[in-house]
Amino acid sequence: MVSWKPPSFDGGVPVTEYRVVYRKNDTDDAFKTVTGTKSPLKVPNLMDNTMYEFKVSARNKRCWGPSVEEVETTKTLAAPDAPTELFLKSTDHSITASWKAPENDHGRPVTEYTLEYRKLGEEDWVKVENVTSPHTISNLKYNKEYQVHVFAVNAIGIGKPVKSQTKTIIIRAPTAPRNVTVRDIKYDFMMVSWIAPISNEGAAITGYKVEYQMRVGKVVSKVWMAMMTKANALTANLTKLNASTEYNLRVGAMNVAGITYSSPLLMVKTVGAPMAPGLIAFIVIASIIGALIVADIILYFALDTGVTKKVVTAAQTKSGYEKAPEGE
Repeated sequence: MVSWKPPSFDGGVPVTEYRVVYRKNDTDDAFKTVTGTKSPLKVPNLMDNTMYEFKVSARNKRCWGPSVEEVETTKTLAAPDAPTELFLKSTDHSITASWKAPENDHGRPVTEYTLEYRKLGEEDWVKVENVTSPHTISNLKYNKEYQVHVFAVNAIGIGKPVKSQTKTIIIRAPTAPRNVTVRDIKYDFMMVSWIAPISNEGAAITGYKVEYQMRVGKVVSKVWMAMMTKANALTANLTKLNASTEYNLRVGAMNVAGITYSSPLLMVKTVGAPMAPGLIAFIVIASIIGALIVADIILYFALDTGVTKKVVTAAQTKSGYEKAPEGE
């Protein structure tokens, strides 16, 4: 294709036609001619990577004007070079590939990209056409290594792929829940709360597991009792606990790769169970009866030993009254 700008002066009459004459540079070959009414004009049958001499002139209804000359080397029309700066990033069961355009499109603009991938060690490639950067490859298996190619395409064809790269989808168990705390502790109940892990390590949190075990001093039960929660829950209510009992407690965050527990263990003790109302009444009544019985015993011994008699006689003497003689 040969292109140009219109002449700055048309001679007072509009330009009606353009002419391009050309031949190989530094040769005595005859000029060939193509004409048209506007820029650009397609010049056919040129040889790749060859220097040509071009002359372009304009014509109005009166005559042809002077020509402008240019020497230009033709380019090889071909499929584009490989894309550049391919970068792969792994996420949850997926790889996201990003890249930049080829350095050379060889005379035809890139119209689309094709991507292909396979698990390392397998023969067959999975091809995805007409993709743009970035592109995410989904439904992959974690802890497996994948190869990825990206090709640029133009009107001539599909180019060579960018240098093959591999990426391993690594998913680990999430980091541990943080700031595990307990509140509203009762004799048979407590509320546990926590903050989500700092990182899910490449896979979404699927839930939390609250575990607790009883202990008596240094003797610890081997049995962990557990309560599961949803991924968006950050609290759990533990019920049917034993009163006045110590518990070890931990919270684990889970994803498809595993579970990670909070550390160190949290030690919590439930409060004592309240007395039943009937038992309290019984104890009060028993206390009153016991006090009366004790009082009667003291009085009996006091009378029997003459202590009471002496106290009564002293009181009568002080008041001026005397005890009536017996039998009167």
